[in-house]
Amino acid sequence: MYNSYYMSMVGTIIFFIVAIIVAIVGALLINFLFLSPKNEYKYKGFVLKLYQFLRFKKLFAEMLLRIMYYALTIFTTLSSFYTLFALPFGAMNFIYFLLEIIFLNVFWRVLYEFLLVKLIICKNTSEINYKLGSGENNGGDQPVVFEDFQGYGTTGAGANGAYGNENNGANYGDYNNGGQPAEENVFCTNCGSMMRASDSHCPNCGTPNSFNK
Repeated sequence: MYNSYYMSMVGTIIFFIVAIIVAIVGALLINFLFLSPKNEYKYKGFVLKLYQFLRFKKLFAEMLLRIMYYALTIFTTLSSFYTLFALPFGAMNFIYFLLEIIFLNVFWRVLYEFLLVKLIICKNTSEINYKLGSGENNGGDQPVVFEDFQGYGTTGAGANGAYGNENNGANYGDYNNGGQPAEENVFCTNCGSMMRASDSHCPNCGTPNSFNK
């Protein structure tokens, strides 16, 4: 009996050691291979949705907070009516009823809004960084190129412009990479995600790229 218990403990310890090693190796492979920003434009369909899920592109905390707020509000309201008619019935029951149905519900609302504001700030910051090309949409090693700089070298400071003779009235995008034309980035007209001008469809929502003609 003792030997059986000993073997069971040894087997459990070995299992957890192997599981920890596999978990660490798997996490490293997922993070540095599957979730590499350079792979985002390669994925389509379910694989792209899985990539966005693991990269926390879409947050489920907002939905969970909203459901919890609804549940707490309903529970507090029902509990307040129970307090109103509970024994011993008296003036204190009515006071407790008002405290619960008004002040406690207001407290849940304020707490929910506070958590929601923090979540929205985090979400908007992530979206801004993504659209500005902070390593998410252009591999992290290429400059962000905008389209609306036509004739930048010929305005404001004469023919030479603010960037000197290198421009000669060319696009701002032509000034990048030592005078070599840089591929332009555009925003999807449906979801606002940044993509390459040469992409046929938005990698986020699949909408046809109206700039690629």
